[in-house]
Amino acid sequence: MTNFNLIPFANDEESKSFVIVKGRFTAISGIRVDILEYDNTKQILKVRAEQVVLKNTIRSSKRICESIMSLFQKIRERGIMIHIVALTFKPDFSKVTSTFIKEKIARYDIKQVDLVYFMGLDKTTISLHLKGERLTNYTKAAYFYLFRVFDRFRAIQAGKAALERSEKFRRGEEIDRNKKTNWIPLDYQPNFDIITAAYIREQKKKYEIKNKDLVKQMGLDKSTMSLIVNGGYKLTKPIKAAFFHYFYAFQMSIEDLENYTLAK
Repeated sequence: MTNFNLIPFANDEESKSFVIVKGRFTAISGIRVDILEYDNTKQILKVRAEQVVLKNTIRSSKRICESIMSLFQKIRERGIMIHIVALTFKPDFSKVTSTFIKEKIARYDIKQVDLVYFMGLDKTTISLHLKGERLTNYTKAAYFYLFRVFDRFRAIQAGKAALERSEKFRRGEEIDRNKKTNWIPLDYQPNFDIITAAYIREQKKKYEIKNKDLVKQMGLDKSTMSLIVNGGYKLTKPIKAAFFHYFYAFQMSIEDLENYTLAK
């Protein structure tokens, strides 16, 4: 955090408490917080908050603001206003290469035919992707968020498996250390037909996602995103796949993980 000294703490105790809470907050959220300025006359603290690491949650700019307001709750209680410049996470889609895709399918032990299903594309196109060809921005976004969904399921499953082993150990039961865990979500069934401009607008409203959030998190320019949202852009299969996996990953980020039926 830069310009920490600008924060108008009431006393040293409040300052020390904030450092501890802020450390935990950053570790969990992946949000970097910097102080831009403090106007003592108007009692306004300007804060820059950016999700620089994608932890368990994909956050919209609104949810970043909500988190920051909670972080500075004690200071706000003294009548100091918090003005926030919120920046969402920006995926580096340049890392989505044929090597990236191959590593992921090896990790989850899935086949090319599975990618045909999860991406809604034909075998020939998937083969080209695995050779590093035809990897457009939309296609890269689709792969990124598809494997993001898989990664989250894996983390959830690993946590459940660890808890199960711990409970068995506590009860003195034998632990099967060779038990194979299925990391693929059995109930994840992509339906790309639902992806329309109207659906995208509905999801944006539901999850309070702004156009600028989509621009950054989907790797598109403002004009293209505006056309997509308003129905003026043809939604190709890669675009539909990208939005489907993105919204599903976003849903997983904000809902109770117990709502998901995981592979046993």
